[in-house]
Amino acid sequence: MDEPHLYGPLGLVDAASRLIDVARLEGKTEELDRPQRTIDEGKRLAMSMERSSSGSQTGW
Repeated sequence: MDEPHLYGPLGLVDAASRLIDVARLEGKTEELDRPQRTIDEGKRLAMSMERSSSGSQTGW
């Protein structure tokens, strides 16, 4: 496969974020706010770092 190395870890982090979304539907909210913010900030940071390091090679 010809994907950026970041795709694997980013997929796992995205799955964790989605799992938190499901837990919210079950009423678990307050204890998940901080971890979700941290995960989402990390995703944005990782994606911006990947874009800046590889330019238009990733197709983003």
